[in-house]
Amino acid sequence: MSSVIYIASDFPLTERKNPHDKMVSINEALAQGIKISDCLLEREIDRDKPGVIMVSDRDVIIDVNTGIITDGDFADDFSVLVAEKVDGMRTTKIYCAFLEMVRYTPERATQFIEYLKEQLKNTSEIELWHSWISNEMDDNIIKIGKSVSVDDLKSEDIAELMSQETWTNLHELTDYCYIISR
Repeated sequence: MSSVIYIASDFPLTERKNPHDKMVSINEALAQGIKISDCLLEREIDRDKPGVIMVSDRDVIIDVNTGIITDGDFADDFSVLVAEKVDGMRTTKIYCAFLEMVRYTPERATQFIEYLKEQLKNTSEIELWHSWISNEMDDNIIKIGKSVSVDDLKSEDIAELMSQETWTNLHELTDYCYIISR
């Protein structure tokens, strides 16, 4: 499966869309000067159907040789996508959402902490997980937890969580969980 960062709560979570990404129709993309694959243009598709192509106002460049990611350094360049709880999520909480942040920056982490503070207005605690989502190796899971007040949560804590390795070999998975309270 895969390594993910997700939030879990007893209260429904609010989606936060990335302001730099937008879903548009084929015609809207063409009007913005975006090159569209010929296979899309040749097919009989409603070119005005909304939400077919994702466009972005920044370039994300991943240098596979150095591992360096360049993405415009926007502080608000992340999203929180509400999702149904899936098999392999080890939380007992009902409501879940995935954090999508291509690259950590202290400014993004600070804005994400502000998002968590807003969510904590509706519930007493939220779990923030970095996990390898899989049902195949449930016997070998190590859970490492940390409890912290949202007022004490720092951008460095988010960096630490994001940098953890959740899968070390075929026989050991490690889940990391911050229990964040008001």
